Amino acid sequence: MKHSAVLKTLVERTEQRFNENTSDYSKKHLYDMKKMLSSVQSLERVAVSRNPKETQELHMSKVAKSATRLGDEVERLNKRAMQIYAEGFVNIDEKIHSQINLRPTAYAAEIRAALKGMTSKDRGDALNAALRAKDTELLGAIFDAPEIITGINRELKNSYIENIKESLAPELMDQRRQLVESFDESSLVIQSSMKAVSDGFDPVKIQQIEEQERKSIEANDRFEASLREA
Repeated sequence: MKHSAVLKTLVERTEQRFNENTSDYSKKHLYDMKKMLSSVQSLERVAVSRNPKETQELHMSKVAKSATRLGDEVERLNKRAMQIYAEGFVNIDEKIHSQINLRPTAYAAEIRAALKGMTSKDRGDALNAALRAKDTELLGAIFDAPEIITGINRELKNSYIENIKESLAPELMDQRRQLVESFDESSLVIQSSMKAVSDGFDPVKIQQIEEQERKSIEANDRFEASLREA
């Protein structure tokens, strides 16, 4: 039961982060994580609950089939997790940009020129003041502008942009953080589920079992054929 215990912790940790602001995208991640947890638990139950009347080969065959189904499900949900994340991040980011409305105004060129002419200290002071005042006009002027016309390098600019997003769109930023966290947790669930599949599915052993089953079927067919000919 070691894999399902890990998955259960990841699911609970994700669920505890959720609140009334949680986006549908993060909820989709959690839903799929719970599905994988249930499937891994099912595989583990099959693995440890051998019927005394069954041969070891028959039991292994059941485990293999259950593991194969889980492997197919994990592969499908892995693709779905990436799709959910990509779609969710773009959607939430678009809402953030729409809400903070960082668009250059008619004075954008003058603002950029003024910033370019300042010392690094004065430029930093101006940006900090704009951030405190939630001055989207100044920050909008530098939003898409390259360093060569503002004197502000990309890392510093992105830092101010992220800060203004936190200030003007806190709920959406929280949704974006939750989406990243739920995707990360979902990735861990997928990894652990894949490990459960590999532990429950020994390709060499199963190949031997399948070969034995094939020979048994062929022998039975030959026996029935001999009875019909008699």
